[in-house]
Amino acid sequence: YQYKLTVSPGRNGLTPSATLYYNNQTADDVNWFGYGWNLDIPYIERLNRTGSDNLYSSTYFTSSFDGELATTSTTTTAYGAKYENGAFRAYTFSSNTWLVTDKSGTQYKFGYSTSTRMDDPSDGTKIYRWMLEEVRDRNDNYIKYEYYKGAGYIYPSKIKYTGNGVTDGIFELEFFRQNRGAAGYATSSRPAFEVVTKYFINEVQAKVNGSWVRKYTFNSALAENGERKLLGGIVETGKDDLGTEITLPQTSFTYGNTLTANGWDPNPAASGTIPMWFIKDGTSRTDKGLRMADVNGDALADFIWSELEGSASSTQKIYLNNRGNLTWSYDSSWQFPVHFVKDGKDDGVRLADVNGDLLIDVLWAIDAGSGSTTKKTYLNTGSGWSESSTWQPPEYFIAAEKDNGVRLGDVNGDGLVDILYSHATSTQQFNKIYMNNGAGWTESASWKNPMSFATDGITDDIQLLDVNADGLYDFLTSTTTHMNTGNGWKSQTGYTASVSMRVRYADVNGDNLTDMISSYVYNGNPPLTLRGTSKNTGKQWVEITDPSWDPPVDFANGFDQDEGVRMADVDGDAIPDILQSIYWSANSTQNTIRLANPSRTDQLIKIVTDKGATHDITYKQTPLYTASGGNLLNPKLPIILDTVSQITKSNGVNNTEAVSYTYSDGRFYFNTGRDRRLAGFASTTRSNDAGTKVKTYYHQGNTTDSSLGEFSDHVSKIGKTYRTEITDASNNIYSKKINKWENVGLANDRHYVKLTQTIDWAQDGDADSKHKAESYVYDDSAGNLSQKTLWGEVTASDDGTFTDAGTDKFTFNYTYATSSATSSVSVNLLSQEGMFDQSSNKVKETKLYYDTLSYGNVDKGNLTKQELWKTGSAYASS
Repeated sequence: YQYKLTVSPGRNGLTPSATLYYNNQTADDVNWFGYGWNLDIPYIERLNRTGSDNLYSSTYFTSSFDGELATTSTTTTAYGAKYENGAFRAYTFSSNTWLVTDKSGTQYKFGYSTSTRMDDPSDGTKIYRWMLEEVRDRNDNYIKYEYYKGAGYIYPSKIKYTGNGVTDGIFELEFFRQNRGAAGYATSSRPAFEVVTKYFINEVQAKVNGSWVRKYTFNSALAENGERKLLGGIVETGKDDLGTEITLPQTSFTYGNTLTANGWDPNPAASGTIPMWFIKDGTSRTDKGLRMADVNGDALADFIWSELEGSASSTQKIYLNNRGNLTWSYDSSWQFPVHFVKDGKDDGVRLADVNGDLLIDVLWAIDAGSGSTTKKTYLNTGSGWSESSTWQPPEYFIAAEKDNGVRLGDVNGDGLVDILYSHATSTQQFNKIYMNNGAGWTESASWKNPMSFATDGITDDIQLLDVNADGLYDFLTSTTTHMNTGNGWKSQTGYTASVSMRVRYADVNGDNLTDMISSYVYNGNPPLTLRGTSKNTGKQWVEITDPSWDPPVDFANGFDQDEGVRMADVDGDAIPDILQSIYWSANSTQNTIRLANPSRTDQLIKIVTDKGATHDITYKQTPLYTASGGNLLNPKLPIILDTVSQITKSNGVNNTEAVSYTYSDGRFYFNTGRDRRLAGFASTTRSNDAGTKVKTYYHQGNTTDSSLGEFSDHVSKIGKTYRTEITDASNNIYSKKINKWENVGLANDRHYVKLTQTIDWAQDGDADSKHKAESYVYDDSAGNLSQKTLWGEVTASDDGTFTDAGTDKFTFNYTYATSSATSSVSVNLLSQEGMFDQSSNKVKETKLYYDTLSYGNVDKGNLTKQELWKTGSAYASS
């Protein structure tokens, strides 16, 4: 959703964009207007590819214009878009500033002044984000951006435009801040320094000569956790010619609230059956080697049962989730390579995605004594596990049947699992962190654990969690918190935690913050059951007083013994459910699943515009999309995405339209641990109340579906539309379009992606169809269109090929004026357009002249003469 602020047009088309947009996929507590909202002021930012500890020694950057950047030559000063779409903006990085030049010669300055940089308050050389400071065209017209900085964060302050030379213009946007209050402050160490957002923008005024003529008031609302800031509404006020203020009704925003329903269904699901006990024997509480993880990459929790009893009784079975219907089926094609437990004891096996492909791998590291040691990693292939020769765990998880103080977690925010080793004995202290480099682990010289995970083999009360959702793992104990700074940890107050079996940690309300859930029986006289859920506010846990959010089962007894309870999302709604599977005795067992409340908090669900129209928004998680036979539509997407499944619009006068959306075959592109990204969906379908459907197909950088017109798929094409179909309620096709995208390799593994052909089908619901086609040729060094061919009517095939069917072809040739070689700024503008018929006869020609210069030359880009072809060598000038 977008909300556009109305701004007066600037000089020579140089007008700042001022559009607020909401995106539930990129919601962050560090923001200007509220959770999920942002403003389209351009910036360049560092990209965490190799860890927060390497952020300022590496040269990975991303631009709000073009996405990820890459060097265009062997130097580290010249950059361009890694995946170029034709804009061919030139980026120059010098003296910690950025200068961007587009093809018209307009220049964009980022971070030239320290006031326009988001940097470390204690070290100004560590610049995380360069904000746009100035836009200046070739006529010296400019827009100037000003900012306010505080506590490591940067806020927009003023945008002045219609300036020229060194004189500011008369038009201005001014941003006013309001303190969030200490309870509403949000923190993050994502930039490898602490950021505290103390303010939100509560008003923007559009001014002329210092007086406002239009203003927008942004009303905040409190989130469910009582501290997060949401954008509750926007009120627009303007002045008429007499200066009278006119205020429009508020555009209001409503968000999901999970506290309106139970946390979990108190009654067990009727169909849910867990294939084995988590725990057996009411006295010894024997671990049966049953674990939960998504083993096949469909984002649904599967079961792995792997144990060895004695020397002969071995079980290694995989039970795959049956499309989220609370049943699991044994799949003999999957062979688990090791055992979690041997004779009920931990055999040093852990599950984690070590190489970044989002598939669960297996790590086995144990010192069993008497010289028997093992260090192995088995990588998930998508159909099983294969032992790796390079991914060897550097330390043992278990030594002499005791906890060796080794944990797994991403400490530097690069999305790869690191290994933390911290174990104290009576004679020495072991403290090491091994950083994941995308191909293995290397010991860090700078990172050290702030405390021990185990002492003399006894597990210490330390939890490793990312509690403030900045992507960096923090250390928590029952009394202290050590927050990750991006380069280490800093002690502070706030959260407390425990490794007790009585407590679990999970995001139970879908706000992207880890909550704390506790449940146990106190063996007093009389016995007392203590249960509760504490929501995460971003700074601490606060207990939910509503008893409907108490867990429906006990996690542990009064002796802190495991009651066979696990929390995992088993139905694909991204909210953890509660499973209990325990065998106390032959006459006393539990095998139950209690489903969580699937609603999510702080997600935009309703918009009421200033004109009274309403937009009701419904979301669905990707594993919940199924085909008519029940098969998953996204069986190869290993993460859960919240997608918009329906938008219902009403104009306030009884006219309502519901539009539904379906997403299919989502994928994650993986090349290496440093080269991976979400690849989107292979297709999406949009349908309305009348049954009209629009199905769109996209490149994903994997295999090529040539039968549907997809041409030579490549990672640079991810997200490009190659086919669109429009059908009626009976699936009769009325329109179809196929796009051909090609990519050209540029220097340093950059790629230019260009649309080279389109074919349009027109049908009336039956087999007959008419086709027309266009093709395009470009200058691959600048992205300029050099030729366009309108083929007219053609005979096309469904694979995107065609043959010309008539004599109605027209060809357009284009040439461009360029600035002189000595010019400090490169300019590319159209100078000639010629139109030719099927027989190459000239039909039309236009020549453009700039800056009173000779034909083909340009300096500032001001059109000063135009020639229209008449006949022969005669032209009409204007």
